[in-house]
Amino acid sequence: MKTGKFFSIVGVMTVLVLGIGGSVWAQNRELLTVMREMGQAFSALSRPLNQGQLTGREAEVAARFVGLVQEARGVPPKGLPQESVERFLALMGELEAEALALEESLLRQDLDAARLHLRRLGQLRSEGHGEFKN
Repeated sequence: MKTGKFFSIVGVMTVLVLGIGGSVWAQNRELLTVMREMGQAFSALSRPLNQGQLTGREAEVAARFVGLVQEARGVPPKGLPQESVERFLALMGELEAEALALEESLLRQDLDAARLHLRRLGQLRSEGHGEFKN
């Protein structure tokens, strides 16, 4: 086997193992842990946006929030009827779309749009907590 081909195979195998390992790790995290981290990210975004004093890190925090929402979609609450799971996934889809819009508005440094998206995220959070938080 040629050296270049060997390293290509090793590289592909590494990506596959790390990719599979990463997704297994994500599936093993508790939903409560992910939700707590989402709450922390939401708070970290709320303060500077509400005060109009951006630090320059908000788009990074919003990207982290998007990732957490995507992770939460992969671990819906356990023991719910299928209809409730579908509702949870639908809410998380709305949350993800709004979080992406928030991130985009922060990258454009559009504070008014960012505040609008943050307000909508808060509404969706309240709606989800009302339906699913015990």
